[in-house]
Amino acid sequence: IVVQEYAEIVREEYNALGIKVALGPMADVATEPRWTRVNGTFGENASVNAQLTTAYIKGLQGDSINSNSVMAMVKHFPGSGALDDGKDSHFPPGIQSYKGKQFDYHLKPFEAAFEAGVGSVMPFYSIPKGITTEDVAASYNKEIITDLLRNRYGFEGIVCTDWGVISDIKAFGILFKPASAHGVESLNTEERLKKIFDAGVDMIGGESLSQELVEAIESQLISEERIDQSLRRIMKEKFRLGLFDQPYLD
Repeated sequence: IVVQEYAEIVREEYNALGIKVALGPMADVATEPRWTRVNGTFGENASVNAQLTTAYIKGLQGDSINSNSVMAMVKHFPGSGALDDGKDSHFPPGIQSYKGKQFDYHLKPFEAAFEAGVGSVMPFYSIPKGITTEDVAASYNKEIITDLLRNRYGFEGIVCTDWGVISDIKAFGILFKPASAHGVESLNTEERLKKIFDAGVDMIGGESLSQELVEAIESQLISEERIDQSLRRIMKEKFRLGLFDQPYLD
């Protein structure tokens, strides 16, 4: 109850500012105590985590997404709380092997999120080592996005990458952080875009690559039909959130 009430307050504050998507909750099960983001999770118990994740999503979105909602973006699918050696997956090697064969344990809060009707999902930076046949980061991984998220769980909402998975992040003209393109370092920007969309992702987080995407479409590296699939998902949620009915704040 407390978590849902808290999320309802967050929703009121976000709506007052015109923010209609929240990059949370973090549904990661914190089984690796050395991980630097444990304090952003609901803890190490998957069942408790699932209950609180549900409550937070209900507080943000309500029973269904509408003009009063703030859409939740549950993260980091399929569970980033077991990072090997507790290392920060923003940086290489970004490996997550789920020691003890506990992969399914980390999925429980996400299953609860889907049951709660969460509108969007953010995959993790890491390479799910030994979980899929290709050792590439989750946003590039078709077995994670299409086979697991879309097909097994039937998720039809928006999938948005974490920030800076394609391009280096620069601040004040200097390199701040190399791209978290784990497992696809040899691919160029257009090839990374293609692989991400082929995997089933809809949005690129934190990057402005419109021109590069246009060029990839014009060169037929990526089809317009594939982009239209993602546009339908994105536009549907914008309509549900009422952004075309009330585009301005009072």
